[in-house]
Amino acid sequence: MTRYRYGLLGHPISRSPSPAMQNAAFQALGLDAGYETFERPSLESAKQFFKSLSSEGIAGFNVTVPYKTYVYRWM
Repeated sequence: MTRYRYGLLGHPISRSPSPAMQNAAFQALGLDAGYETFERPSLESAKQFFKSLSSEGIAGFNVTVPYKTYVYRWM
């Protein structure tokens, strides 16, 4: 398991090139980090994910459609 977890929150994001690009950069820099997709098909599941960031060990994440405007309200 990687020390630092990062990722992308949204739906649909299964075809996102972000994990491949970010993980290649982490590896090239020798960082103990990983980037993954956090596919959440409903607004409620996205909100629950947002509330669980620290308990899941998520160090940071990007947000894309359709949740981009909602995350600001949850902060």
